[in-house]
Amino acid sequence: MAEGVAKERWNHTSQLLATLCEINRNPKKRRRPFTADEFHPYLRSRTRSGTPYTKELLRAQARRWFAQHGGNDGRDRQPEDR
Repeated sequence: MAEGVAKERWNHTSQLLATLCEINRNPKKRRRPFTADEFHPYLRSRTRSGTPYTKELLRAQARRWFAQHGGNDGRDRQPEDR
């Protein structure tokens, strides 16, 4: 039952993520619209192939995003906050 609740919550969350990304999508860079399945961790293995998301990959993507947008990448936080 807990897995069913988690899947239902991810259905909602993945749809919100897809909507937010679709609003900010640049059609010149990405012609294909975002779908909720791209963000749903329970469906990802069936619908997506390619590089799996690892902690290192996500951390590198976040640093790149912060570098491009001039934001704080969290390096000034204390170790106990991470």
